Amino acid sequence: MKIKVKPSDIPEAFDVDISGLQIGESITVGDIRAKSKFEIMNEDDFGLVVVSSPRSEDTDGDNLPDAESSPELVGGNQGDSDEN
Repeated sequence: MKIKVKPSDIPEAFDVDISGLQIGESITVGDIRAKSKFEIMNEDDFGLVVVSSPRSEDTDGDNLPDAESSPELVGGNQGDSDEN
């Protein structure tokens, strides 16, 4: 989202209440423009939020990778060997 404000008024974040939204519903610039404290440069149909269904039923985070684990390289270069 593009906004027009004085440098001293640049917001760190903006809050949008999504508590009333159902899966598949969205919030656009047009939904928040009148409540905004700054000038929004985007068109009213510019999407800000879309509520989607969860990817899995893991709600407690047990199946999430550890923050310290490294991603596994699949395919790609396995070394710099040059065979002639």
